[in-house]
Amino acid sequence: MAAGAPAVLARSNGWAAHRRAVHLLKADITVPPGYLQVLKQHREDLAFRHVPVVKKLMSSYVGKEVTVNPLTGLGTFHCLFGVEDELNNRYIMRTSLLSEVDGTPDFILDCWVASLARHAKFPVSIPCWVDITLTAAPFPFEVFTANNAVTVKELENSATQELPEGVAFEMGRTLAAIHSVRAARSGPLDVAGLTDDECTAPRGVHDSWREFIELNLLEHLNYCKAASAITVDEAREIEHLFSEMSPLYNEVEISLLHGDYSGSNLFTDGKRITAVIDWEDALAGDPVYDIAAWATFYRETIHPEFLDGYTSVRSAGTNFDVKFWLYFLRVSLAKTAHRYRFGVTDVPGRPAASRRILQALERLRTVVNS
Repeated sequence: MAAGAPAVLARSNGWAAHRRAVHLLKADITVPPGYLQVLKQHREDLAFRHVPVVKKLMSSYVGKEVTVNPLTGLGTFHCLFGVEDELNNRYIMRTSLLSEVDGTPDFILDCWVASLARHAKFPVSIPCWVDITLTAAPFPFEVFTANNAVTVKELENSATQELPEGVAFEMGRTLAAIHSVRAARSGPLDVAGLTDDECTAPRGVHDSWREFIELNLLEHLNYCKAASAITVDEAREIEHLFSEMSPLYNEVEISLLHGDYSGSNLFTDGKRITAVIDWEDALAGDPVYDIAAWATFYRETIHPEFLDGYTSVRSAGTNFDVKFWLYFLRVSLAKTAHRYRFGVTDVPGRPAASRRILQALERLRTVVNS
């Protein structure tokens, strides 16, 4: 595990208590008023100030002169830097903007997944250098190699979100392999329970899957009403649907979930997924939730190819359609709450992101009444 991990693990009860109150960190994080609206600018300013420190660290690490470029368009609670040495070897350094208790366990999760990769049948990016002791730098950090690969996001058609042939299939196939890892309990992973023993099932911080799904639901509905994404009547209908559908939570095979399985977190050589990165939102839960969360990033025309890839490895399970749209709705509510709190505006030329809520509600009504 990461250097300094035991010290952080000793304090991880505070982190676990914090994550027990969080459904989606970007929607539920407690920060001073106005902080989220200026976070992007703060992150960019901090990244440029840290360039000299990153350059010194990485030059010492690789033994060569390096160039450093802040990747200001990536990350929310992290600063990312692209690093390249004289031999054109590429690296990515990631630093945390969060407090030690809130942020550094993210890097421990990445190290744990790297240890799991010794026997897992899915590709991960193994950190080549992690330090959370604050001795090498005034911030915790991790470094990955980034040679001969691009993110899936870079291959997307910016207008249509279409992907090169076969990429969505491989995304589905890779996620199914991740879901083959069994887990216990539910929700965000309990960092204190993680070890280097791949045979130890990861454990969530919640006693039940329903506890996680319904966590902060009313708060997210209120944010969505404030954003004019839903009406009062629609909010009541959604609340009723989640209560009515709760027996479905008992039909769950608890597995390891990535939690933020998007094109920005997947590297590819254009044919296969070569690495899955950023495991800070990893969960123990229903695999269909991960599929639905992925689907909120892409138009429906891409979903069938992804599901073909997924079901080539494992079954999507019973009651898939109703669970898919229920979870799609839950994720969309949380994402709209996040966008409202951060003051994020819609991409020009694309449908409003909050439209996902009504899309899910309409489809859920259909599958429930069929």
